[in-house]
Amino acid sequence: YALPDGGAVAALSASHIIADAGTRNIVMAEIELLLDHAQAGTAPPPPRSVPFNEYALAERDFLASPRGAALIAYWRRWNAAQPVMQAPRTGIPLQWAPGRRQLHNLLLPRRVLERVQRLAHRLGATPFLVFLTLYVVTLSRWSGLARFPVRILGDKRTVLEVAETVGLMFCADAADVAVPQGADF
Repeated sequence: YALPDGGAVAALSASHIIADAGTRNIVMAEIELLLDHAQAGTAPPPPRSVPFNEYALAERDFLASPRGAALIAYWRRWNAAQPVMQAPRTGIPLQWAPGRRQLHNLLLPRRVLERVQRLAHRLGATPFLVFLTLYVVTLSRWSGLARFPVRILGDKRTVLEVAETVGLMFCADAADVAVPQGADF
């Protein structure tokens, strides 16, 4: 957008149906790269990524193969074997299903974030792992379950060939959590 003072503003909007946060970062880095080369008067290097459509077709082919069928069967068995967490007061099963999504954002005070960072450093872990541990310990205490599954959002850009692929490359990895009663952090 051209601004009255002669400046400009660009807006980037992407639907989470077709793009993830990693895509936003890749596109922003690409814009900066193109601007740097435009200012230097040089040609930018060619893109280094696999196009998303190629990635998606390869994933589809894999899932249609015998190895893919075995993987699908494994995860179906794993999922069927998981306990169903229930809300303690109402007994309502907490399962992923179609319905109205509820989002509860919260703002963590800086002092809490700093404590998490210090704890992560002391434990040789990442802040993400500290938050994940806090989350599962809280769920265990709340539900009374010592074992249950959680889904952890991740990024499928795990190899160099797809590191700069633009598209919906997030995943929800299932993890089996064990939190024995009385276990410490």
